[in-house]
Amino acid sequence: MEIKADFHIHTKYSLEPQLLTVFGSARARYGPEAVFKRARKIGLGAIAITDHDTLAGVEVAKKIAKNFKDIIFIPGEEITTTAGHIIALGITEVIPRGVTPEEAVDRIKKQGGVAIAPHPFGIRYGVKNWIFKLPFDGIETLNVWGTIGSNKKAQKAHENIDVAAIGASDAHSISTIGKMYTKLEIKERTPEAVLNAIRKHKTEAFSTLSIFDFLKAILLGIGQTFISWKK
Repeated sequence: MEIKADFHIHTKYSLEPQLLTVFGSARARYGPEAVFKRARKIGLGAIAITDHDTLAGVEVAKKIAKNFKDIIFIPGEEITTTAGHIIALGITEVIPRGVTPEEAVDRIKKQGGVAIAPHPFGIRYGVKNWIFKLPFDGIETLNVWGTIGSNKKAQKAHENIDVAAIGASDAHSISTIGKMYTKLEIKERTPEAVLNAIRKHKTEAFSTLSIFDFLKAILLGIGQTFISWKK
């Protein structure tokens, strides 16, 4: 069966600085339940919560997932390494910020997880050429917050390395969830089937993002950043 998935979603549990630049996306203000409700509304068959450097939101989401059996839930984390962000999917233990990219990928694999390079050519947090050096399972060829140039560069890189193509929202606001997404083929509706599809590169990246969506996300980011400043 074919499903749509968003493997890069943040919640209020994400460990992010209080002050963030608008184009770096602002602090999420919602919890996991809102993510599930949005995913169901827009027809996502699988989601991953990937808060920065914590599994706190994942632990909450595991309980909520029982009420959303039509959605496959994948535990995740966006790890802040010494050379950029790396997404871990299917892990059970938090991987601390500050590890090297090599150590992050090694720890992900030892937990039986999947390693994805998010926004690999992003100016601030992309791992850049590490995608050619480490055994990633996938790279984001489409990321909502990536520029046209950085997404194109990721797509070009994908042509030269044997990894899955991932489309993801990198959502820090509810409205952004699913605007870029991954289509994948699975035989069973299980987290392991989803992870295996990534490992076997049975994925395609898609976007429904319009300029209106992007401007709306920026305006929400301004508002959320202002709230963070006030606190």
